[in-house]
Amino acid sequence: MPQLLRRYFALPREVRSAYWTLAASVPRMARALKRKGLRELLDRTRETTQPQSQPHDVPAFARAAARALAIVQHFGPYRGACLSRSMALWAYLLEHGIESEIRIGSRITDGAYDGHAWVELDGRVLNDAADVADRYRPFDRAVGGPGSPTA
Repeated sequence: MPQLLRRYFALPREVRSAYWTLAASVPRMARALKRKGLRELLDRTRETTQPQSQPHDVPAFARAAARALAIVQHFGPYRGACLSRSMALWAYLLEHGIESEIRIGSRITDGAYDGHAWVELDGRVLNDAADVADRYRPFDRAVGGPGSPTA
């Protein structure tokens, strides 16, 4: 059996399942962001998502989804940008009844503006290094979370 296939089947079932959903969702989110923009996409996703019952161990489920997204980022057919990946993860968690937040930050390096997006659950970074907020100054408010503005 080829090495990649062996590694795939060695992954926990939750990660394998999330991989396929997220691998399909990242390019959809990228297209939707271009067509609709962030605000409309957040609103529409929230309006049309029918949450399933929340998993028993929310942090473990969220970590498994983030691990699957990391695999999509490295091996998937379409890797997407940080915002489309973060939107895909946020929507996946929302579908499973988990309220998370998309954080957007920026920095200026060598005179060039650089923006970045990531997902947090209860203040913990899911799809990036824990110190991402030290490298990118987060905007004052998150988007997509409960009670937060949509853009």
